Amino acid sequence: MEILSHADSLRAKRREAIAHLDELTQSIFIDMFGDPVVNRKAFPVVPLTQVGHLYSGGTPSKATPGNWEGSLPWFSPKDLKRDDLFDSQDHINERITERTSLKLLPPNTVVFVVRGMILAHSFPVSILRVQATINQDMKAVLPSIDVTSDFLAHNLRVQTNNILAQVSTAGHGTKRLDSDGMSRIPALLPPIELQREFDARIEIIRHLRTRHQVALSSLDMLFSALQARLFRGAL
Repeated sequence: MEILSHADSLRAKRREAIAHLDELTQSIFIDMFGDPVVNRKAFPVVPLTQVGHLYSGGTPSKATPGNWEGSLPWFSPKDLKRDDLFDSQDHINERITERTSLKLLPPNTVVFVVRGMILAHSFPVSILRVQATINQDMKAVLPSIDVTSDFLAHNLRVQTNNILAQVSTAGHGTKRLDSDGMSRIPALLPPIELQREFDARIEIIRHLRTRHQVALSSLDMLFSALQARLFRGAL
């Protein structure tokens, strides 16, 4: 039992370290740029809807043979549990973007949820790190102005409370962030050099977080193995 307790304690410490790194990321953003809603540093600011094109995804027909046979990532809100997205639970045919309105999004595209009950309490934001597609419950930002993906994603994450305040409820009860709501989300536009400095700092934290996440995964497997041995009476 003592070894099981020790393994669980190590898991808790790794989770705590990851949480602290997430808090550090937000603290760095606030220190460099301030709260986007208040904008005390007086950076240029535009509504999110003016950052660039906000693209809505879609769901390929399941009645068409071959649409769901392929390896092209198709992200939906259930995938947005990580800041950086490399693969999705569902995949579609690689050529579907050639024959439908579904858009192939480039790597480093910022995506977020605009419809679903998760918007009652959370605002998931991620960055696609691979070419991919998304479903209709999400939006992708394709900037037409000078803004980096990491900066834009954190510009949204640090104002979660403000964004959730813009969420409305559809007639059937589903939560949604519509165009009017998105037009009330401020996007800061500091000098690109300052954005890149922020990105460089975040990259260091990202590497540290990845190391902790890998260690946590190993500890989770160890804990499960020890539990199994305990139940078999082998400990």
